[in-house]
This record gives sequence, C-alpha cells and structure tokens, in this order.
Amino acid sequence: MNFPAWIMVLGLASLACLASGRPDPPTQEKNIFILAGQSNMAGRGKEVCTYCKPGPNILRFNPARQWEEARDPLHEGIDLNKTNGVGPGIPFATKVLEDKPGYGVIGLVPCASGGTSLAWWSTNYKNLKSNLIERSRASVKEGGVIRALLWYQGEADDGDKNVSTYGDRFKKLVDDIRGGLGLPNLPVIMVRMHE
Repeated sequence: MNFPAWIMVLGLASLACLASGRPDPPTQEKNIFILAGQSNMAGRGKEVCTYCKPGPNILRFNPARQWEEARDPLHEGIDLNKTNGVGPGIPFATKVLEDKPGYGVIGLVPCASGGTSLAWWSTNYKNLKSNLIERSRASVKEGGVIRALLWYQGEADDGDKNVSTYGDRFKKLVDDIRGGLGLPNLPVIMVRMHE
C-alpha cells in the first residue's frame, strides 16, 4: 500500500467535499464521518502516520457506542476476528483540520469490515448495512452532524463480471444508506484503487 498516495486522495476528496460552498460549522459541533468498506478502510497498515496529531479534536465512536479520543486501530472491536492496524481515518481527519483549523471536532464512525464484497453490503449480509446505519444514527444522539460517508472498498469486486455492474450496485447501496439515515444528499467520498 502506498501510504502517502491514499492520504493525498483522501485529503483532496475532503477538500472537495468540505469546500462545496457550505460555511464552516461552529467549533462546538461534532463533524461526523462514516468510515465504511473493507480492509483498506478498516486498516491493515503497520506504518504510523508521522504527521497525524491525534487529540481531543479527533474522536472515534467505539463499539460500545461512546465517543473517545481516536487512536489506531480505529476499527478494533468493529472489524472482528481480523488484525486491525493503521487506516486512512486519522490521516483524513488530520488533513481536514490542517486545511480548516476552525472546523471543530471530527468524529469518526468505524463501520468497515475486511474481505467484504459490495454484494455483502447491498444485501445486508452479516448486518453490514444495518450496523452502519444504526451506528451512524447513534453517533449523533449527543449532538453533531453527519458530514459524509468515506468508502474504501473494491478488491473483493475486481472480477470482470463484477466491475461492469459496480457503479449501478454502488449507487443502490448509497441510496439505501442515505434513506436509512434520512440524509438524501449525504456526500460520499469514494477512494479509487490504483490500477
């Protein structure tokens, strides 16, 4: 995995999402980002992000559905029976706060699961989709706004047959998630695998 490449992609994607003409939110408000997809989002990396600055402005919604200071591995207790490591969540949050210092608190809601296909998410296999929706809804109960879904998945769908239908199937999944959250215009930041 080329660590700096996906940080750059997420950083640029975050700027596009956040610079869409909306004013900066108040600093006391939690800005919540859902982390979903498979192992690349859950984090399998062993390298530590040297410029990341975990602290009280970057939080993780833990398996007990409580906010705590974010530390890698973010998906510990979420992506079960897997070796969790460093993923893109904290570098993403660090980049957003670096680019928008007054942005406030960022809340990360880990929901990724390694080795999962888009079909598993779409059909709610192992409750992937319903868990994402339930965890995301619970994350705003103490205040905050869900700003975007970050999606990093695709290697389980890299066969020729799956590639040709991925776009339509992904759109349906996004529509289902938006509907389940009551957020019809929820931005989706999708990481593309390098060819």
